[in-house]
Amino acid sequence: MCAAGLLAGQAQAAVSSTPNLQVSGRIEYAAMGASFRTTNGNSSTACTFKTPSGGTFTGSSSSAVGQIVAGNATLLDTERNAVQKVPAGATVKTALLYWVASQSTSTMDNLVDLTVGTTRTTVTASRTWSTALQGAYAGGAVADVTNLIRANPNAALRVDNLNVQINGDQCAVNNVHGAWTLYIVYEHAGLSTKTVSFYDGVSLVGGSTGVSTASVNATGFYLPDSSSLDRVAKASVMVADGDPGATGDSFSLNATGAARVSQSSTNRTASDFFRGLVTYEFPDSSDVVQGGSSASTTTTTATNTGGLDIATVDSSAIPAGTTGITATVDSGSSELLILHSLVLEANISGANVRTAKSVVSGMTTATVNTALDFLIKVDNAQGSTEALQVVTVDTLPKGLTYNSTQISYDGGATWATLSGVTASKNSTTGVTTVTFPAIRRLDPDGKVWGGTGTVATQLGSQSVQYRVNVTADGSALNRLTNSVRASSQSSEANSADNASSADINVTTAAQGPLPNTTDWPSTCDLIDWSKANLSSGNNATPLGNGTRTVTSVGGRNISVALTSATGASNNGIMGYSSSFANYGSWYEVRGVSTSIQPSYTQAFLTRAGGNTQVNTVVLTFPQPVNNLRLGISDIDAVGGSNGSNGDWLKVTASYGSATFNPDLLVGGGLGTVAFGGVPSVGSPSAAMTQSAPGLGNSTMKSADATPYQTSAYNTLMGNATSYTQVIGDSGASVNKQGQGLAYFKGPLTSLTVLTGSLKGTGGNAIALSNVSFCAPRYTLSKSAGTPVRQADLSHNIPYSLTYTNTSDPNAYNPDVSVRSTTFSPSVPTPSGQDPWAALRPQISDAVLDRIQANPNVTSARLVGTPSLGSQTNTRNLDSAALNSSFTGTSSNPTLLQANTTARVNTGGSFTVNLTANVTLKSGLSTTQDVQNSASSTGVMSGTTPLTANSNTVVSSLTPTTTLTLQKTASRTFVRYQGSPAAPDTDLLTYTLLVTNTGGVLAQNVVVTDTLPASVTYVPGGEATTPPSSVNGQVLTWNLGSLAPGEQQELTVLVRMPSAQTLETTSSPQPIVNSAASQGENALSVSAQATTNTLYLALLKRVRNLSPVPAAQVTATNPPWGTTSVGHPGDVLEYCIDFHNYGSAALSNYVLQDPLPENVTIEPGSWAVYSGTMTTEPRTPLAGANVSYDAASRKVKAAVNPLPAGTHGTLCFRAKIN
Repeated sequence: MCAAGLLAGQAQAAVSSTPNLQVSGRIEYAAMGASFRTTNGNSSTACTFKTPSGGTFTGSSSSAVGQIVAGNATLLDTERNAVQKVPAGATVKTALLYWVASQSTSTMDNLVDLTVGTTRTTVTASRTWSTALQGAYAGGAVADVTNLIRANPNAALRVDNLNVQINGDQCAVNNVHGAWTLYIVYEHAGLSTKTVSFYDGVSLVGGSTGVSTASVNATGFYLPDSSSLDRVAKASVMVADGDPGATGDSFSLNATGAARVSQSSTNRTASDFFRGLVTYEFPDSSDVVQGGSSASTTTTTATNTGGLDIATVDSSAIPAGTTGITATVDSGSSELLILHSLVLEANISGANVRTAKSVVSGMTTATVNTALDFLIKVDNAQGSTEALQVVTVDTLPKGLTYNSTQISYDGGATWATLSGVTASKNSTTGVTTVTFPAIRRLDPDGKVWGGTGTVATQLGSQSVQYRVNVTADGSALNRLTNSVRASSQSSEANSADNASSADINVTTAAQGPLPNTTDWPSTCDLIDWSKANLSSGNNATPLGNGTRTVTSVGGRNISVALTSATGASNNGIMGYSSSFANYGSWYEVRGVSTSIQPSYTQAFLTRAGGNTQVNTVVLTFPQPVNNLRLGISDIDAVGGSNGSNGDWLKVTASYGSATFNPDLLVGGGLGTVAFGGVPSVGSPSAAMTQSAPGLGNSTMKSADATPYQTSAYNTLMGNATSYTQVIGDSGASVNKQGQGLAYFKGPLTSLTVLTGSLKGTGGNAIALSNVSFCAPRYTLSKSAGTPVRQADLSHNIPYSLTYTNTSDPNAYNPDVSVRSTTFSPSVPTPSGQDPWAALRPQISDAVLDRIQANPNVTSARLVGTPSLGSQTNTRNLDSAALNSSFTGTSSNPTLLQANTTARVNTGGSFTVNLTANVTLKSGLSTTQDVQNSASSTGVMSGTTPLTANSNTVVSSLTPTTTLTLQKTASRTFVRYQGSPAAPDTDLLTYTLLVTNTGGVLAQNVVVTDTLPASVTYVPGGEATTPPSSVNGQVLTWNLGSLAPGEQQELTVLVRMPSAQTLETTSSPQPIVNSAASQGENALSVSAQATTNTLYLALLKRVRNLSPVPAAQVTATNPPWGTTSVGHPGDVLEYCIDFHNYGSAALSNYVLQDPLPENVTIEPGSWAVYSGTMTTEPRTPLAGANVSYDAASRKVKAAVNPLPAGTHGTLCFRAKIN
């Protein structure tokens, strides 16, 4: 812009040095705008402005002050580039509209019209400002338009009705301006935390003002050292009347106290920055120009940003760690720049990254070549803002070799291999530095963000966990410390908790088998002796004899019969012991599965000695079980006279009449031998020589050549006279001595365990582990279909019950090489017993009682009879099992009877379907829930029944409501008159009013209007309600829902029938319009509106009877005419036909005809006949009276009433005088 001076003595309302508004949060902003001026440049055409009507107004240097209303400063949605739009999923937090203009007075125009999309609203400024300029003023205003922008943030925008003063002096130097700018601040969870500050007012920079620069400074930021996606130092400046070609002007940004850095981009140079453009500059100095904006140096090129600069700069000039930013507008002292607003945005930060490190599974000791996992947890839970670019570095000490890393964002529920990890080992120190890829963003609430878009993508919600797998390589032993540190590029007041460490003790000592934790299905059950309440409380004091009941982990009650050994000192059954570590070890058994024995220090302890003294433990199960496993420990010969005199344990099972040995009996530790029964001194034994490599991590062996068939052996005895110690998985030393494992495929109903010792001395410990087994099980599930409303507004609810035998069909041999095969029994099924898990089903369902537990249910009944649905893997199950007298009540709830031959095999299922009809009370105002569940049993012959209850299903029933329908017609009768006859109204309007008078929502309300056949529907009439469909004379409206008390009025326009239509109708009827309304939960109601037609027609004719002989006169001879010719003495006959074409009877109908001049009536010739004048024979019209009044010379007929559709004729004769 050319240089221009201020008027002397007038103060400048400068742009504020402190923010007028600050907005913080997960935000970003977009800047855009348009000008009312049509061009850039330095000629009088720069005074050309758009007007609201679409035209222009041009001032000139010689013109006086002219005030115009400018308008049509438009920014189309298609002209807005991506950085000027609010992204999907974001919400507008603040929107500020600025408008600036040359003014004739110091009072700025505080009203403009803003159109967003197609909605136009008058906006009032919350603040205005102005300063003297070139014989007039430059002013500005701002308004909060958040509510107008929020619903449609990316729409086309237009501003109208801005007062702009065009001054001749200003035109000479082109200071005249008028424009608007919109800043939209939006928030999204995927954005980094920032503060945006708004500064506004008016500062005249350059020209002859003596002020060449204007600056603002913002503080409280912290710029992270992250990518430009999250690291933001951004400014927008709004300047009026920047000119292309007027050089020396610039815009700079700098960190507080640092040197200014002039900004430039593709379309803005460092020495010609303000050029009448709206642009966005990226950190690489490229930019995009708002659609329609142009910096042409010619004065004839139209632009929608004429004389307006909105420059948004996303700068890379501000270094990381900056806490304050200064923005400066510089004119170079030549071009006058009118600065109205400036916006500064940058990151704020308050992160607190923490780490926690541990060894997975709590391991404290590992041997050389052992692989182990370290768990690293990284969070920002104590931060006030997100942590950006979180980098975690794991420092592995010498002795640990890095293998791989997994990452989890959901608290360790799922893991994925982490790529991009770098591991660098120092060849001198042996330390390995493992660096994980940076986490883009970590929130205080645990959300983790990544991705490469401006808006981050959420990866998880429970912070970050790393699982680092390493191997103890033996290059260093004993205590090794693994440390980790996480850091972010955000500001952190507390970095002390960024690091953590975990220790592992690496040793070369011998170690027992690692515990196997994953080899047994979780659906199977367990007798956990620690929870069985079966303990003497002393490892040397026996329990008393007798039978107890213990409850398994799965809730089954199991009978335990105890008979203690006597005789020698301390003999007997002690039960659960929590200090078994003093007596033996479980390391071989735990090598098979820790589900059998989770701890080295726990056991079911017995003691025996004296050769013939025996402890007996009998477990009796309520139902047959399979896949039973029992661990054995502390069977040794330590203290015996030779290697064959040791502690022993015998185990057998029974099912019905069958008793059998284990399917697998293995032993290990420091020596065990097998027997086929209770051993005695000197009896032969079998060495454990057959390898069973699949037994977890143990090295136990079998005496059987084919140990997975029915075994010949049922007893293990220890033959080792000494024992050693090994390192258990906890890192502690444990005894290594005789251990074993017994496995029964089953099914079995009881397990008998005998323990004893051939050492001769009393009180020798023999221990049992927890007992794991699989039990039969089934489920009963219930589902309810969608309630179906009936014509009487009751509901039919379809129910389906599904009985499923979920017993495990697999054999889980402890040997993994043969595990998970299809189950086959240990022995053939004994007589009178069922095959494994073949259940006899029974179902009870008091469905109607449960439904009627809701007090708002009037009645419930069964619809039809229950039926069997689909079934699989069942036997002898048919409809005969359904109870024909089932009532669905507590008095007779049995739905499926326990048939003695019907069975549901493992994996089998069947369904039973039934339907209940439910009627609710009237007048309810809320949806009613009715609940239902069922119970059942499953029985295997001769055992305690299994029971299962179904889930509870809830059906929601909508109460009924009441509709009323009123119908009216705009006319109760329509009169036909005139010549030719026509209705006195051509159109008839029907009004229908439907009202929900009940207390609940009326659903799916439909109104039908059946128009009479005689009228014609007129679509599209003013103030009518278009129907949803038209089918002939039937109009239908689908009204949806009506709230209680809500009304809906419908209007229909029809065309009345023509007079000709009425004349051809043999039996006139009123026009009756019938309508009906009903809802999904409301009965049908109807209404009528009736309109009568009134149409009376007259036809008068005359004829001369004299020329025709009397004998030849008929109703048609001589013919009738409208005129007749005769001579004195001739006799004329007059007839008047009257027709009631209307739909209503007419009362007190009177017809009069005055006698013409020059005729004399023939006495007694007057009469009223039925039909018309041409009807033969003539028949008097019933109810008609006719007379002649000589004084008035009138013939008068009276008919009362004159029915609808009646045709009559009044005739009389007169002689020509």
